[in-house]
Amino acid sequence: MYAELTALMDLGDEPGWDFGGYPYGLEPLTLPYPAHEDVHDDQPSTATLALACWRVADQLQSLRQAAVPPPESPEKLDRFRWITGHQISFIAWRMAAQLLAEIDRGRQPTAATVAEISTYVDVYSAMLIYSGSCTSRRYHDHIRPSMQLHHPGFSGSWAPDYVPIRHLLRGRLEPLHQAPNSDQLRHAVDVNIAVHEWIAEKLVPDGVSLLRGTSQSAVHQGARLLNQLYDNYFMTNRGETSRSGITAQLLRRVSAVVQDIQANGLTTDQEIAELPVDLRACARATCSILLDASRRSVGRPALVGLQLARRHQAMGRTPARQL
Repeated sequence: MYAELTALMDLGDEPGWDFGGYPYGLEPLTLPYPAHEDVHDDQPSTATLALACWRVADQLQSLRQAAVPPPESPEKLDRFRWITGHQISFIAWRMAAQLLAEIDRGRQPTAATVAEISTYVDVYSAMLIYSGSCTSRRYHDHIRPSMQLHHPGFSGSWAPDYVPIRHLLRGRLEPLHQAPNSDQLRHAVDVNIAVHEWIAEKLVPDGVSLLRGTSQSAVHQGARLLNQLYDNYFMTNRGETSRSGITAQLLRRVSAVVQDIQANGLTTDQEIAELPVDLRACARATCSILLDASRRSVGRPALVGLQLARRHQAMGRTPARQL
């Protein structure tokens, strides 16, 4: 199964759109179940991953020369952002949960650890804004009905990867409340809560979710089935995957999202201007937040790997593309 995933982890050699087979296409995501560890990497690919980070960063400067065509319709762009933004959130949740689990097992939280968790919380905030960048009308005309077809009471509470960090995202920082950089984490969580409330008010101003608005209860359906329904909608498979494989899938999505935002903007200037100050800062920093998370996900050896990758490129060689 792992060998079959390589096409979805191919980081590519050329600039430009390389996701989903065509601009604004979608790809399935593969993650282990939240309670399962990442598969051990027999051949770590730090140089390849670091080079991909460099390419994504370079895209911010080069996309004016490599323009992405406009989407065929607003609805096509909405669906790309809704699915891909959620998939990036799932990866960020998992990476934050892994750090929290290490702390629970006795690892002393450091300033770097807390800063990394804060970055993944920021990714979730940015992806809430990105996923919810459609208008309320298009959400109710297209996105909400697509979820309703999956289950009349479709709910974000069914997301498997959310459970391990639910307490953090609800503002309970223990045991990190006295750790170095805890103020940064507190701010990231506060912004996330505010973004979540703003998106809910924007897309569902009457406050009635699908779960609350249906008479067909999911109470008697098992949690695993609800998890699978949720994963299936967001094109997420569960299977053995290594950390480098998960990171590569993140980088593929970050590359596509950065190109989308550069080509189409995140949302209207008026909507961004009307956001509260902290939310406005998050929206405007979306690409930077994604790049920061990408670099952190590669790990601390990334600088060494990046130097090696640049050396390879200067010599006309590129590290192995597939992980």
